[in-house]
Order: sequence, then C-alpha cells, then structure tokens
Amino acid sequence: MRSIALCPIDQTNWFVACEVVVDDEQDAFVSPNTFSLAQAHYEPWWVPLGVYDGDVMVGFVMYGRWPDHPVHPSHGDPTPGHDHILRVLIDKSRQGRGYGRAAMVALIERIKAHEACRVIELTYNPQNTVAERLYRSLGFVHTGRMIAGEREMWLDAINHLLQVPVGGLGISGLGKTDCH
Repeated sequence: MRSIALCPIDQTNWFVACEVVVDDEQDAFVSPNTFSLAQAHYEPWWVPLGVYDGDVMVGFVMYGRWPDHPVHPSHGDPTPGHDHILRVLIDKSRQGRGYGRAAMVALIERIKAHEACRVIELTYNPQNTVAERLYRSLGFVHTGRMIAGEREMWLDAINHLLQVPVGGLGISGLGKTDCH
C-alpha cells in the first residue's frame, strides 16, 4: 500500500510546490500555490504543506487557526480560534487516484490533534461539485453562510469519528520529520 505524507513547505521544496497546478477549468476554484505561499508569509497563522506520495509532491494543502486580531476583509468575519482549511489541491496529472480524499483525511486528523480544536471550517466555490461531494462525505455540513462568493462548511471536530476508506492509499506524516 502506498502512503501519503503531509510535509512542511520550506526552502527545499517551495519551488516544487509552485509547480503543482490544477487544470485550467479548475483555476477559478483554488488560488495558485505561489499566492498561497505569499499569503502564508504575510499571514503567519497559515500552515502550507506538500502532499507527498513517496518522494513526489502530488498536491498542496494549507490550513490555520483564525487569530484573535483583525484579518484582511477578504476573509469575511472569521471566528477566532476556529481551525480553517484554506487550500486543497492535487496536481492535474495526479487527480482521480484518491489523493484528494487521502490528503483531506490526513489533514483533518492533523488539525484534530491540535489542542483546543473544536470546529474545522472551509469554503468552496459553489460550482465545484466534486469538492462539495468530497467534503460532505467526510462529515462537513453547510452553515448557510456565503463568504466572498464561496459556501461555508463546518466539521464538528469533537464528535467526529473519521472512518473513511481512502482507496488503497495509506496515510502518514502526521508527525513525520523526514518528509523529503
């Protein structure tokens, strides 16, 4: 069984992360990784991670906990202390192989391991029905709120039990230090 790992983006792999891209028709659904890395630099509560299958970066995720201080208006009115998944993307050459689900499962478990994790939130473009199906299948529910044109979903991290098959992909890297 192959396993995926979520590994920090650093000086050794940031360039590779910038080369992880989606198909042109998916561009409206997710910001490019170059923007995400700049955002993580200037909004330091964001944690960018590469999704690895062995030594190959197959995707990119970014999450963080909303801070107690004001944030850029484009973020809407976030709840301080809530954990938020801001980016999830799998490279266009690797889609349809279960990496998205495996990355989300690993990311949810990583976030839930943080002290004081109560709610995990995310937003998605309403036209991205593939993402909506994935998030629903993992236990996320709609809140009824729209933020910057995207639908918001929450996951109750306290009462959530993740028992989701990931199609032959194992999960590692929750505490892995030898990522690449």
